[in-house]
Amino acid sequence: MKKITYLVMSMLVLILNIVPVSASVDSADLPHVIDDADLMSDSEEAKLDSEIEKIRTNYDFDVVLLTVESLEGYTPEAFADDYYDYNGYGIGDNNDGVLFLISMEERDYYTSTTGYGIEVFTDYGIERLNEQIVEYLSDGDYYGGMREFLTTTQTYLDAANAGEPIDIGNAPKEPKNYVLRELIAILAAVVVGFIVVMIMKAQMNTAKPQKYAGSYVKQGSFKLTRESDVFLYSNVTKTRKPEPSQSGGSSTHTGSSGTSHGGGGGKF
Repeated sequence: MKKITYLVMSMLVLILNIVPVSASVDSADLPHVIDDADLMSDSEEAKLDSEIEKIRTNYDFDVVLLTVESLEGYTPEAFADDYYDYNGYGIGDNNDGVLFLISMEERDYYTSTTGYGIEVFTDYGIERLNEQIVEYLSDGDYYGGMREFLTTTQTYLDAANAGEPIDIGNAPKEPKNYVLRELIAILAAVVVGFIVVMIMKAQMNTAKPQKYAGSYVKQGSFKLTRESDVFLYSNVTKTRKPEPSQSGGSSTHTGSSGTSHGGGGGKF
């Protein structure tokens, strides 16, 4: 009897080692702010985690913020895609969500999108997002960059849920008060510059201009030894090269897990 029991147990162990475990992982139980590069304080991580939980609840959309010291030989794209896929992130059948990666080794950042995230974050939208975040990262304000990422994510989700994802021809509008402040600042700079120039002009003791160039030449000092005709001007007609058409939307690629992803990134 003991031999039979031992044989059955051995077979079970062998089967478990051969057949992959298919049990799904609930992404709600996973950490969503993984600061392995230690770029933020515990309190900052807690604030970001709380904001992510609101997004997950209100939008049924997963968000992961990841910092690492090294990509371990992988590209930012491959590292971000695989981290999201193999750790079981994503909500729903299509694993909807987005992961934002910062790697300190080569100062890389990358946004990886999955499922509905590919529609929410178009190529144009990711480019705009990167422009907003890279300033924070370059200044060493990693928490500020992550916070900006979450704020923009909600803006993009609202636009996509309304049927108009942020894309070419549908750029996010600047707040009216922001535009007004910019106009006031420009106008003030112009007025100040004009006043300064007028004061400097009034203080200058300029000589009266002469009508002919000969008035500036000392008598008998100029002797012409040779003359020739030189063509100084030419007319050139240029035709503007048409710019390639931009269709918008999201380009995709397939990760090592076989899952489709969108995304984009750069260096800071």
